[in-house]
Amino acid sequence: MNSRQGSQADTRVLTQGFGLFTLIYGGYTLARPDSLLRAAGLPGPRAVAQAIGVRDLLSGSALVAAPPGAALQAALCARVACDVGDMIGFGLACPPRTKLKAVAIAGTWAAIAGALLYTQR
Repeated sequence: MNSRQGSQADTRVLTQGFGLFTLIYGGYTLARPDSLLRAAGLPGPRAVAQAIGVRDLLSGSALVAAPPGAALQAALCARVACDVGDMIGFGLACPPRTKLKAVAIAGTWAAIAGALLYTQR
């Protein structure tokens, strides 16, 4: 294995780890939607938090299962788009006391997914 192949393998492991974490978080959020609502300072509805949980279950599954190449790039693009959408949504919906935290967390996830996407080029 040359250094390029080793680097690709390392990136794949990081991407799968990111996907696994997303999958676990999605399951947790689906099962306990109040945890997300409380952290974001939102009163509800629970269905919105549960939808985020389902979305993260699907996104995480795609990141874990997608083969390298176009499928993995598409899964990472979708993850970035979801997290940017969260930044916008939380930025508009969260009260001032939790807005910065919620937007920063979503932005961090978008940045991680974006960095992983960049390494796929």
